[in-house]
Amino acid sequence: MVSHLYKITNKNTGEYYYGKHNGTTQKDYNGKTYWGSGKRIKRQIKKYGVQNFTYEILCIAEADYIFELEKKIVTPELLQDELCLNLDIGGEGS
Repeated sequence: MVSHLYKITNKNTGEYYYGKHNGTTQKDYNGKTYWGSGKRIKRQIKKYGVQNFTYEILCIAEADYIFELEKKIVTPELLQDELCLNLDIGGEGS
């Protein structure tokens, strides 16, 4: 299965979120626009509105590769960045 690694950035605050999503686009299986699944990014989007965020596809590849890539990017060190909205290291959830 093909997936992609993405980065969502809040244009107002600079806060960001990394994640993975199935397919090659931001659309989900129902054709709706996908804006991440993490608790903090969902709250941010609700607060600021989607118009204040960018969704950048960083890499498209097989799902296993994207999973490993996310582990390399979303590290314990990254989680220490006050602008990072990820709650867990890559591949571990919200």
